[in-house]
Amino acid sequence: MKHPSIRPPAVLLAAVCLLLALAGCSSKNHAVGVYDLKTILRDGATLEVDQLPQTSDGQSSYTVTLDLKEDGTFSLDMTVQGQTSSMTGVWEEQSGQVLLTSGSNTLSATWADGVLTLEQDSQTLTFHQRTES
Repeated sequence: MKHPSIRPPAVLLAAVCLLLALAGCSSKNHAVGVYDLKTILRDGATLEVDQLPQTSDGQSSYTVTLDLKEDGTFSLDMTVQGQTSSMTGVWEEQSGQVLLTSGSNTLSATWADGVLTLEQDSQTLTFHQRTES
């Protein structure tokens, strides 16, 4: 029984494609993860979220969580004194910038070493990436 011969260029091309595919799998987007709002800078004053008033059960009355998912989507969940709101959209990382797009609005944030900084409307929001414990 004869086996069909595979031409060397076809083997080389298949190997290159496999290497590129594996390299793509190993390049992890470092911005992926869950972030918690830590500080708000407005009019020269810095507010630490942990120092804001707490609810009767000892929980913070103000929480903002940003989840940058591996599939390129994000969710932003906010609770302020028992009132919750959410926003979803898509995100991408470009040269240390994280672009968040929801509908027709796009916000740009800087990202470095697990800290995401978003400046908008004369205020700066600083989010810290959760670490695995």
